[in-house]
Amino acid sequence: MDASESNLSRSNCRRLRGELESLRTTVERIHMQVAELRQQNNKLQQQNNKLQSEIDRLKKEREETEKNSKRQTTRFPRRQRKTEPKKPGRKKGTPATHRDRPAKVDREIDVAVGNCPDCCCALENIEVHRQFQTDLPPVTPVTTQFNVQVGTCPHCGKRVQGRHPEQISDALGAAGNVIGPNAQTMAAGLKHHAGLSYAKITNFLFDYFQLKTVPSTFVRAGQRLAKRAEPTFELLKSQLRLEHVVHADETAIGGRNRLANRQ
Repeated sequence: MDASESNLSRSNCRRLRGELESLRTTVERIHMQVAELRQQNNKLQQQNNKLQSEIDRLKKEREETEKNSKRQTTRFPRRQRKTEPKKPGRKKGTPATHRDRPAKVDREIDVAVGNCPDCCCALENIEVHRQFQTDLPPVTPVTTQFNVQVGTCPHCGKRVQGRHPEQISDALGAAGNVIGPNAQTMAAGLKHHAGLSYAKITNFLFDYFQLKTVPSTFVRAGQRLAKRAEPTFELLKSQLRLEHVVHADETAIGGRNRLANRQ
């Protein structure tokens, strides 16, 4: 090997050593980047798990909200039962409550005691004690037929229809079969105070009063009632705007009862 070849091999070795060092530096830098990416991936994975759990929780709350919105009879449903509920009944020191004796008695029934049920002997020292039983009488629907007179004015040709104070509608013909105000008032109370659905209200009226109705009747009755109450509602809103301070009582029913007992 001559001197030129020896110099060429030395230069190649130096070049290869430089490339090797550069590759080592690149590999170390890549290892560091991989470690950083893995760390970022772990953080993102943790954030993803947290977000997924939050999404699951929100989905569950939405399902419970939708379920509670469709449930008519439960005004304040409990999401979770208490592990250690309070003892039922009144607290110590709460004044006792009872039904007052009725001021009016509609009928009296004498209840004879008869003889002894065991030995059939006549009883002695017979005393009379009073027991009061208050109940609702059987209610049957009352149907009123209004014979409405309708005429035409010979001067202007206007059609004039009579109306009785007990009528709540001027509908005639196929639409002239309406539900009276007492039944509509009861249905409105059952709907907006007791929280019953219109289907349950119709079943209730038929089961207890033999009154056949359909849910749409009370839906339209509620819409007419809301329309009549619009002027009063607008008057209340305008009056509230003139007040200096306005607040709402958000105390729950149980809280109001406790405050009333304290007073």
